[in-house]
Amino acid sequence: MPCFKTSAHLPDGCNYGDWFNIEKYISRVVTKTNWDEKIGINRLFKEKYVVLAPCGSWKGEARRRYLSVEEYRVVVGRLLSKNYKVITTSDHSDIKTYGLFPNKNCLWLTNDTLYNYDETKEEITLEKFLQIINSCDYCVSMDTYLKTLVLLFNKEVSVIKTRFNGLYRDDESDASARIFLNKDFWPKVKSLTLEDLISDIDNF
Repeated sequence: MPCFKTSAHLPDGCNYGDWFNIEKYISRVVTKTNWDEKIGINRLFKEKYVVLAPCGSWKGEARRRYLSVEEYRVVVGRLLSKNYKVITTSDHSDIKTYGLFPNKNCLWLTNDTLYNYDETKEEITLEKFLQIINSCDYCVSMDTYLKTLVLLFNKEVSVIKTRFNGLYRDDESDASARIFLNKDFWPKVKSLTLEDLISDIDNF
């Protein structure tokens, strides 16, 4: 016999406007786990490193959750200037868009491969992929899966706000942000414009 349970973050009836009913969902969404302990760590560097997710899976201007190539280069350059190693994480196809950053302190991470700046690569397990993320000192992400994963690892994350036809909205006006960027759910999330993120990095 199938056993059906109430959805957690999915809105009732798939009515995404229902996400504005915060009290209903705050009791249903799991926000605290011991995944960080279960996954463990696998540090690639002794030095501090950042995991950066520059894009989500769907790309469009109406709901833009990705950095342009130029914006990406600015963010990575700023992080390198603060002596961070940078591990970009996205799928294989996005390497064609962004390119491997030409710096020995930069790597590209997918769920099954770790690419070096010089195009050499190493196949990795999903466990190692998760451990690398769990071991980072700082995480910057678009509003995509990585930010939620990092929060479930009990780590802080800076999330670059989504742009709607080029404009930022207040998080309170976006139904999905009420669930996924709400500090009542996720006290360790920091929602920032790209400009504010760059300013934050400059002030490290």
